[in-house]
Amino acid sequence: MLFYGSGDPIEAIEVLKDYIIGVHCKDYKLPKKGEKPTFENFVLFGEGDVGAERFIRKLKEIGYKGPLTIEREVLNLEQQKEDMIKIKETIEKLREKILSSD
Repeated sequence: MLFYGSGDPIEAIEVLKDYIIGVHCKDYKLPKKGEKPTFENFVLFGEGDVGAERFIRKLKEIGYKGPLTIEREVLNLEQQKEDMIKIKETIEKLREKILSSD
């Protein structure tokens, strides 16, 4: 949603909560003013402007129990594999943090 400038993904969760059956965990750094969005702005989930903790908290709030699909926009397969492992670790840490705060 950030890449296309179509809104806040966390707000979209609230609007679409009754229809969400799958979620892709990916992140994006918004370009600076005057810059065009590019695929180079995709970053590891948790390092961009999505707000990974807010995202995971919102999913928990709406009772989402479906899959969290890890998505990473890089061409180098070895880098993609390393990044996906890091993203998995980020999601697990956020999940632990959120569950322990209840």
